Amino acid sequence: MRRILPLLAAALLPTSAQAAGFYFTDSGTRAIGRGSAVVASVDDLSALYHNPAALARLREAQAFVSISGVDQYVEFDRMDEEGEDPFAPINNSGPFMVVPGLGLSHSFGVPRTTFAVGFISPQAPDPLYPNDGPQRYSLTDELLWEFAAVAGAGVQITDWLALGATFQARMLRAQMALALTTAEGDNPSQDIDIGFEISDWFAPNFQVGTIVDPLPWMTIGASYQPATNYHTSGSIAADFEGHTWEGFLDGTNFVDEDVTAEITMPAIARAGIDFHPSDRWDVEIAGAWEGWHVWDEIVITDVDLTIEMDPENIMGLGDAVVTNDIVIPAAYQNVWSVRLGGDYDLHEKFTIRAGGYYETSAVPDKFQGVTLVDGRKVGVGLGAGLHLGRVDLDAAFGETFIIPRDITDSELQQLVLDLDLAHPELSEVGNGKIVGNGKFSSRLTFLSMAMTWRFGKEPA
Repeated sequence: MRRILPLLAAALLPTSAQAAGFYFTDSGTRAIGRGSAVVASVDDLSALYHNPAALARLREAQAFVSISGVDQYVEFDRMDEEGEDPFAPINNSGPFMVVPGLGLSHSFGVPRTTFAVGFISPQAPDPLYPNDGPQRYSLTDELLWEFAAVAGAGVQITDWLALGATFQARMLRAQMALALTTAEGDNPSQDIDIGFEISDWFAPNFQVGTIVDPLPWMTIGASYQPATNYHTSGSIAADFEGHTWEGFLDGTNFVDEDVTAEITMPAIARAGIDFHPSDRWDVEIAGAWEGWHVWDEIVITDVDLTIEMDPENIMGLGDAVVTNDIVIPAAYQNVWSVRLGGDYDLHEKFTIRAGGYYETSAVPDKFQGVTLVDGRKVGVGLGAGLHLGRVDLDAAFGETFIIPRDITDSELQQLVLDLDLAHPELSEVGNGKIVGNGKFSSRLTFLSMAMTWRFGKEPA
């Protein structure tokens, strides 16, 4: 069973980031409406996510709340194989993934400085596939959360320079399920349902940013966040219910409560130039880079999974035990994107937004699977803002189109449990046939709403 966990952890690789890989679009209602072109122009508490230097612009104390939803349509038509019935296309039936955002800022009387705290999260979908579908050897269900409690400050150093930084207490939790088989092929009676859950509730990180105004009609912004290192722990469960071996086992569900894994999320760098020749409109061109090369390999340790045999089984089989560390190859690649977006004030109380972007993929063709349907992509966003005195109401809609992939050279393989009848404790899971070839098509939909409430007096 040495290869059970490699596939499990591989399924935790980027469920897809407008940041590729795990993240699909940058957070924030105004950001979605502008195609994420907000590095230099961000003007609300989503600065905690995009560029902390922009906090210095928030001279009035304010509170911020947002709610966003993301849905990923996926269709996978697995390539038909000789000797097997034709595979029917499958679709992701997971619901909209709801992502909240919160923030609060105040100057506390400190000149030219704004302090802020908040809750931020990247946006990723919630995939769910048929338990008996042709994709089941890579994923049937998954829920992946990454979020952060953040505290930071922005300081207006001079009239043309602002600096900012945040401290982040980041958290990661992942749950997923898939199938492996005990006989190479696609026979459901030979499938074993595997469940996997890991988490790390405190991984420290930080972000730094700057805002420069070299000209009255130009603003330059940049931010950088290092890679986040998670030291996760959790469990793995194997369910043999309905399997042809069920009569030989002492129960059907077997659990290892204490596996560990080192998970690294990538460093992210952003930069943008905002042009605002008029008080009524502005346009920003921006770019981002994400270091997904950190997913070269993952090591799973402290494995101790025991499959207990019925002491009275007629074959006299002993328990199968897995204790080896596991190295998981990934070979992911870095990602870059180009973004263009802007605002236009139709009225002092009403603003419209629009933007778009192009982005490369973190996932090579040979590792493409339904767990993380990524690829080169283009996206568009539309948004609007209503200004009612001290309250701003914002809404946005975004759509991302992933360029379809027709994979014919996949390296995604079925896992096959080979039970050694003479020495069950040496049983292993080896590689079976290729199960990743086929046609992948996908698009994402984003909906978001936010409210900003400014209170107190603007400092001198």
